[in-house]
Amino acid sequence: MAFRNVYRLLKPGGEAGFFFCVNSCIYTFLTVLSEIPKYGITLEDIFSHNLYPTEHGEQYYKELLEKIGFKDVRATEKEKWLPFDTEENFEEIFIKGLVNNLEISREDSETFKAEVLELFEKTFGRYEGKLCYVSVHLNLFGVKPMESSDFKSKETTVV
Repeated sequence: MAFRNVYRLLKPGGEAGFFFCVNSCIYTFLTVLSEIPKYGITLEDIFSHNLYPTEHGEQYYKELLEKIGFKDVRATEKEKWLPFDTEENFEEIFIKGLVNNLEISREDSETFKAEVLELFEKTFGRYEGKLCYVSVHLNLFGVKPMESSDFKSKETTVV
């Protein structure tokens, strides 16, 4: 819907660029965490298991823009690694957010923190000795074609 709205707003020959996250270590991590029975129950009602469908990669979005009517569509995915300065920084930013959002009790929080640190490192490893926030971003670019006044943009249903 958003891509179609942008297309409609463009003048013929107009260009549009889109940039968004198509995968994130937090999602991957929550998927792994949800497979642990004691945390899976907590995550059951708040975690979407299909947030980043694997079939929705750069080719999917490229074809989507082309179906809407964009021409000269370019799509590129880029993985970004953002290192946490220290493990304390990782704990403050990443773990504290999980503790608060998952409503981990005060008495269970230290155990949870240790398990999260171990599981995160096991899942993603380290880069140059540091834990990193890993995400994949998609860059899309398309052009609305020059068209005659009697041409109407295609109405497509996008799933």
